[in-house]
Amino acid sequence: MNADEFAWLQQLLLRLDRAIRKWEAAEEEVDVIRCYVMAFLRQHEPAPRRKRRPVGQDPSEAIADAVAREKAQKAYAAAGAAELKMFELRNGDYEFLIDGHQLKLPPRLAALLIALARPDSTSGASLDALVPWKSREYVRQALAPKGQPPIRTHALNGLVSRLRKALQFQIKFHRDFVVVHPVHGLRFAVQKKAFVGRNGDDLL
Repeated sequence: MNADEFAWLQQLLLRLDRAIRKWEAAEEEVDVIRCYVMAFLRQHEPAPRRKRRPVGQDPSEAIADAVAREKAQKAYAAAGAAELKMFELRNGDYEFLIDGHQLKLPPRLAALLIALARPDSTSGASLDALVPWKSREYVRQALAPKGQPPIRTHALNGLVSRLRKALQFQIKFHRDFVVVHPVHGLRFAVQKKAFVGRNGDDLL
């Protein structure tokens, strides 16, 4: 390889890095806009489509019910799912069955869930009933294309946010199912015993 070819490849790599940064920024912008539109629609939903408060129910009772549901959902996330199965679909997406709840994810979000839910980890064994923690570096590398450097931190944060939204809107799971800890790292709230695939093999 001569000097001109080497310089050309260096320029090509710089262009690729710029394109990746623009793509990641656009992905985050799409996610922000989507969240804004969904919040706006919920706020301005026409009156006939609103869920009506049962006749005779006191507003404080409705609030108490909502608090109780939130508490139950958080407790479920803390205990973790007892069953997790995965199926690859013909269109390249993935379907997960989490305690019987059907969750469909595109490849990138599926890759994140798989990385967080793996029963093994370079960070060591888990001290509780859930799968081990994964370091941010481990997850960033796991999500990178083969032979490429780890994805950037803000890209990982965006994927975590999107996975939480998919869990919430598709199967009503609490955001705490994607657990983030400032020291330990990340993991999916699934019990170690959950990893039995269709043929009795380890799922992940």
